[in-house]
Amino acid sequence: MNDFLKIADFSCGYSKSGFRVEGINIFAPKGSFIGILGKNGSGKSTLFKGLVGDIPSFSGKIMLYSDGNTYLDLLSLSAKKRAQYVAIVSQFVELAPITVEEYVLMGRTPYRKPFRFTYSPEDFAIADKYMELTGITYLKDKLVTELSGGEQQMVNIASALAQQPKLLLLDEPTSHLDIAYQLKIMDLLRMLNESENLTVLMIIHDLNLSGEYCTHLTLMKNGKALYQGAPEDVLIYGNIEETFDITAVVQQNPISGKPLVFPISKRKLEEHKKTLRL
Repeated sequence: MNDFLKIADFSCGYSKSGFRVEGINIFAPKGSFIGILGKNGSGKSTLFKGLVGDIPSFSGKIMLYSDGNTYLDLLSLSAKKRAQYVAIVSQFVELAPITVEEYVLMGRTPYRKPFRFTYSPEDFAIADKYMELTGITYLKDKLVTELSGGEQQMVNIASALAQQPKLLLLDEPTSHLDIAYQLKIMDLLRMLNESENLTVLMIIHDLNLSGEYCTHLTLMKNGKALYQGAPEDVLIYGNIEETFDITAVVQQNPISGKPLVFPISKRKLEEHKKTLRL
């Protein structure tokens, strides 16, 4: 099977600060759920900005498998054409005093024909589909500014899905939400990942959520990918210690069998060391 997503020897960064992400290689089949993890300043957001063309790329390719046994070079496409293949969900919603339905319909903008200023019946049908799928149909006439943070993020995701992308990129979409909405969003993403074969690439801080839901993980440090692979192969003690400069214990979730990471506080670690010396 061909890899659906090929990020090959990719480098990007900032000319002023000199910080760059270098030599990133991610090869994933269609329907993968990829998590990118690392400390603050490790290069996750820089990589994300490079992938969507917001900052200069210095080398490498970002390719998506297309029809006809060909690959598309995403960075060579116009912004409008790229938006028909890749949708982006940021950490926070860009608030505007418009209704939920109007916000979700903005996801259809890449398909709007020149000099057409209204949405088509098909656009409304697609918006309705993803409002129902994300469970926000009951909010369609409310203003986005009136919603809770979790509801706003669901609207943000519904708008991205209305683009009908082949690849969904998410930048820490759950980091400011309570555990209920974190699980709701992760369950939604996995359902889309499995039922619609949607490929998902997500920057995420939570080691346990990434281990539970993702099919592939990449651990980053100092602008480089240190470890990559399945969660059970990546989330092991040595890798976590090297990547995050912490001490942790990794065990298996008794229900799902996925890795669970337990960080150890400095005080408890010192107490444990003293006990071992007795």
